[in-house]
Amino acid sequence: MRRKDREILDEQFIEKVLKDSIYGNLGLCDDGAPYVVPMNYVWSDNKIWLHCASEGRKLDIIRTNPKVCFQVSVETELVTSENPCSYGMFYSSVMIFGIASIIEEHEEKSKVLGEILQRYSNKIPHQFTQEETKRVTVISIKPDNITCKARLK
Repeated sequence: MRRKDREILDEQFIEKVLKDSIYGNLGLCDDGAPYVVPMNYVWSDNKIWLHCASEGRKLDIIRTNPKVCFQVSVETELVTSENPCSYGMFYSSVMIFGIASIIEEHEEKSKVLGEILQRYSNKIPHQFTQEETKRVTVISIKPDNITCKARLK
């Protein structure tokens, strides 16, 4: 990390950023070219969990190259100045580098879908049927490396 003065190592701070962010950006490498997709997620059991349709480009890429990056940001605010070259940004961001896995097992998919549902809707967890979990794909990202950087007010 270039700006060591902005590096955050506090695990509670990192967890708060991961829980406070509304969405994240999934970075993939498609035959040498970058591909980034904004996605809803949940941070649970020290993994990022995503859900998506049962087919599509991101799944094709993950099957070929499961190395991924996932990035979230919170508390972003533009910092202005009389000098345009002195503009900046307040922010807190986390980057996770790891391996993506496609989850096939009904019970695990149901648990994760329930956590995502609760995170975004505050509804009591739903018991997903086999038919419901077959219609979607759940992806887990096990972190190899997590970095956090912030410029706070």
